[in-house]
Amino acid sequence: MVKNNHIPYLPDGRPAPFILTGEEAVALLRLEDESGLRTLKYYRDEGLLTGIRLGRRMRYSLDEVCRFVCQKVSDNGGVGLTGQSSYNSKPNNNNNLGVRNSE
Repeated sequence: MVKNNHIPYLPDGRPAPFILTGEEAVALLRLEDESGLRTLKYYRDEGLLTGIRLGRRMRYSLDEVCRFVCQKVSDNGGVGLTGQSSYNSKPNNNNNLGVRNSE
């Protein structure tokens, strides 16, 4: 799902790993810190986001989180995260998912 040399970054500037902890998924999705894990659980319970249990903890694949975001954008009539209907492939600091071009 991560295509065209675009790499999602966490808010602290680190590249997102392929397997995310709940806290990393919350950070990548820019959910509220205090309720973010509950929101992830809600999305799982509703079948909107698939998590995998590894040991005692839930993990989320980066591809699944990206698919979830794309689906939410599609459900919103194709309007992207910036409120525009077209995707800007150039990296910028205003991209809410922190996607950067790897070139």
